[in-house]
Amino acid sequence: RNVKPENSPYRALLNSLEVTEKNYYSCLRQVHLLLEVYGLQGNMTRIKINELHPLKPRYEVPDVLIQDPPTVFTVTGRDEGSVELGFTNSLYKLIITSKPFRMDITTGNELLLSVNPRGLLHFEQLQTGAGKLASQAALALSGRAVCGFSWSDSSSYPNAHSGLSPPSLGSYQPAPNTL
Repeated sequence: RNVKPENSPYRALLNSLEVTEKNYYSCLRQVHLLLEVYGLQGNMTRIKINELHPLKPRYEVPDVLIQDPPTVFTVTGRDEGSVELGFTNSLYKLIITSKPFRMDITTGNELLLSVNPRGLLHFEQLQTGAGKLASQAALALSGRAVCGFSWSDSSSYPNAHSGLSPPSLGSYQPAPNTL
């Protein structure tokens, strides 16, 4: 990956903070992303990250929550680089740090959960067909090959550029029937 630990390109825009009766919203900077945090009863938190203006709606599993989640947190603290949300029961705190973007859920001095603690978050943007083709062309020109969903450096395969190529579909000949 091209993202180095502690050098996350994402930061939360804390001035875009909006606490509604249902959830908390903020924007993440680089590509404009929308961060939604839902406080749920039973000490649960639901986090969603999506593009602020996606090219098309992303698939979401229906009926994850059958009804709107109840409000269970409020802003309890704020400074230049972070915001602190307190759950209704006041046992837990959700701390959102702006740069680099990070979310921590704590109880007292104990860290329970951390989102993006090393700054390695990567959000893949939706692209148009032309954007995908341009990305693939740039990839081909860079000397790297795409294998499935992972990158592999073609220089690590000694026969990668040996001139051998698979037969074209037009040259396919079925085996004779031996029955």
